[in-house]
Parts: sequence; C-alpha cells; structure tokens
Amino acid sequence: MSYIIMLKQDMKEETNQWDDSLCWFCKKRSATEGAKHEVDLYRVLERKSTYIVVGMQYKQRYEKTKTWVPRCELCKIIHDRVSMVFLVLWLILGTYATIWYFSQPDKRSDSVLVSIFGVVIAIVMIYFMCAVAVGFLYMFTNIFWKSEDKAEGHPRVKALTNEGWEVGDKPPYKWSGTD
Repeated sequence: MSYIIMLKQDMKEETNQWDDSLCWFCKKRSATEGAKHEVDLYRVLERKSTYIVVGMQYKQRYEKTKTWVPRCELCKIIHDRVSMVFLVLWLILGTYATIWYFSQPDKRSDSVLVSIFGVVIAIVMIYFMCAVAVGFLYMFTNIFWKSEDKAEGHPRVKALTNEGWEVGDKPPYKWSGTD
C-alpha cells in the first residue's frame, strides 16, 4: 500500500502538483506552518560590464523574491541539527589536528610557512571528511529524506525558475556568458 502512495506522490511531482499539507523532504509526515522552508530567488533585470583603466567594472540590477516549501517539524529539526553537527565536528577535529601537529616536533618543519601550510591542508581534509560523515548521516536518516538543497526540485520553485528566476540570495559578482 505504501509503495502505491509513494508512486502517486512521484507522479504528482512530475506533473507539478504537490499537496502542500505533506512534507516535501520526507514525503511521509504532515507539513506545519512554522517549519516551512523558505527559498530565496533573484532575477537579473539588467547586466552591464564596462572597461575602466584598472580592469572590468560589473553592474547589475536585480529583484528578489521568496517562496516556501512545505516541511514537517522533524525534517526542520534534522536540517538544523545536521548543520550544527557538521560545524562542531569540523571545529573539534580541526582543533585536535592542529594541536597534534604542533605537539609533534619531529613531524613538523622548522619553517613557519610550511607548518601553516600543513595545518591548512589538514583542516581542508578534515572538512571533506566531515562532509562525507554528514553525507552518510543524510543517507541513513530516512530513505526518502532530502537535504535542504533539494528544495529546488519543488514544483513551486521549478515554476519560478522556468520564469527566469534563479535560486540564491543575489547574483554572483561576475557572471558567465554574454548577456
């Protein structure tokens, strides 16, 4: 029975119809008003680049809007906590790696720049290890659960992107292509 319900929900997604009383992320629980996820969008109205003596100057005018994606309380809690777990895990492991590195005089170089470079590389590697750990957390939380960045797939957001809106708070400083 539940397989048939999931199949019907997938068909609703493809036809741009979604029941807003159901959570978009887990597709199981009822969405609540206080837990809905806001998506920032912008649309560029005008872009202009001019050459000045020291380089290129980029100017653009744009407008902003917001839309929302239905979400249940549990998915909101998971979204909030996963971000915090990632940050705390990264800070703890980065601090530990730095302390370990500087407490091993035979492992480090006499050069300060080489030592700083080693710490930076270690922190970047720890960042990616934490990202993998959080990815596994996402994967094993719920088989049908989606992370917050999957809100772009909601029919309401897709409809706006089809009208020329782009997901994000503001356009990038430098743009690609020739507008």
